[in-house]
Amino acid sequence: MDKELEFRIAAAAVFLLMIAIRLHFLRGTDRAGDMRESRKRPVDRFLLISLGTLWMVALAVYVIYPPLISWAALGLPPWARWIGLGAGCAMLALFAWAHAAIGKFFSFSMRTIEGHKLITSGPYHWVRHPIYTVFMGFGVAYLLLCSNWLVGLCWLGGAVIIAACRVKTEEAVLIAKFGDQYRAYIKTTGRFFPRLWR
Repeated sequence: MDKELEFRIAAAAVFLLMIAIRLHFLRGTDRAGDMRESRKRPVDRFLLISLGTLWMVALAVYVIYPPLISWAALGLPPWARWIGLGAGCAMLALFAWAHAAIGKFFSFSMRTIEGHKLITSGPYHWVRHPIYTVFMGFGVAYLLLCSNWLVGLCWLGGAVIIAACRVKTEEAVLIAKFGDQYRAYIKTTGRFFPRLWR
């Protein structure tokens, strides 16, 4: 099999597994509540839909017909691309772990639900927003795996933009809900990456 085809199949597989993980863990969440909240925040909804579409289009073009974006090729050696696949697999594991830890409290919208609990186990023991960290990691993984800066930067740039636009509001919602408990949690965890010291 052609090496480039192997990498294209691997890139598609990582993406499809990511979607499968998210759909699996969405089963126990209140999506109707998310829809109600998203109507109150049309800019946030537009941001998620437009950047999510950009991610999927860039990756789909690479997987289906890469000559269309060959002008953005990096020409990385195969070993670097295999590292990208390994990073993608590591991100899938972290994605599943973060979703399993947050469970029914996961939400696309920035809200809490009745009986909401502050999750501080799993990856949330070290990082307050591991799902954003995962999407940034997917950006790096795709940059290497696809050996294409357009695909990688669409993912990485999109993840950074979404995180920058949402995290402060999410944390304000959680402070409003949990008060000093969340403030204490902030002091012991990193926002996207574990703190080297506490």
